[in-house]
Amino acid sequence: MGFQRLIVFIVLLIPQLALSQEKDVYDLPEVVALQNRTYYLNHGLEGHVGYLPIDAFNKGIIVGGSYTYYFSEFTGWEIINANYNFNIETDLREDAKSQGLDVRLEDADLLDFVIWYMSTAIIYTPLYNKNLLFNKSIVYGETSFVLGGGVANFDIAGIRPLITIGAVVRFFLGQSTSLNIDIREHVYFRDSEVDGLFTISLGLAFQLGDPPKTSNIRRDDEEF
Repeated sequence: MGFQRLIVFIVLLIPQLALSQEKDVYDLPEVVALQNRTYYLNHGLEGHVGYLPIDAFNKGIIVGGSYTYYFSEFTGWEIINANYNFNIETDLREDAKSQGLDVRLEDADLLDFVIWYMSTAIIYTPLYNKNLLFNKSIVYGETSFVLGGGVANFDIAGIRPLITIGAVVRFFLGQSTSLNIDIREHVYFRDSEVDGLFTISLGLAFQLGDPPKTSNIRRDDEEF
């Protein structure tokens, strides 16, 4: 009797296993479509203001602009990024002047500051995202990485070459405008020493020209 019950149990169990396996297969979620970017850039013109914490003796407010040409949704060329620095002397520099140390410090280039700088760079944008603002509205954005070079004009040292590296976080306000947070390090060479200018700026960018005509939907069976 025990052997017969085992046979009956196996016979009844096999259809249930087959149905459960078939159910698992057909209940898997299917990817119907992937949506491409909502916002595109062809030519970008930007104006920005920022902060330049040079050293303990000088701080700066920078005002500038840039023009960027985008080859694709992932790569672009920032053809020119030009900035002027409004230098602000700190209290420490005023104290140095009052104690008669200003001349000796200037001889050592310790009080030097940048007057203007400009650069050109390649922009790579691998990250595109959607952000929920105050749990009410969706803001589209992207994150880009910047690598390039340029020149800077210092008050004492004169013209110096730059190597620029940084990141840009962009929030789209519409099809033709975006708000950019730009963080960069400009490395320069002074004699045998290597120093850097750290800048952070907030910019308003404008799209020039129409966005590219591309399909908004890509099927899951298409090749990427």
